[in-house]
Amino acid sequence: MAHLPTNHHDVSECTPRTRASYLEDLEDIGYAEDEDDAEAVQVVKTKHGINEACPFLGFPDFDPIRDIVYDVMHVELEGVLKHFLQTLIVHLVEKKICSLDYMNEIIRGTNWSASDKR
Repeated sequence: MAHLPTNHHDVSECTPRTRASYLEDLEDIGYAEDEDDAEAVQVVKTKHGINEACPFLGFPDFDPIRDIVYDVMHVELEGVLKHFLQTLIVHLVEKKICSLDYMNEIIRGTNWSASDKR
């Protein structure tokens, strides 16, 4: 059997982010920045997955969680889609919905365009 990724996350352990929790996370980052410790700041930013405050927070009634537009660069090109697909494939194989060999057959049998083959 081919290698399956084992680094997938159990989404049942995740708490959905809310506007309030986003603002709390920004406070944590602010506290770390106040300590003037670049390494600590990076640790907190990585923990929360936030590099800086959303510039739209100043708009009335803007919710940084509910009012975000789908972002192709971050969702697809920076690897989120890759992790989603890994999790999906693991699920399909573990539940015996289809085999990894079957999925690979489909991929190999697809008539890809020149731009798809990069």
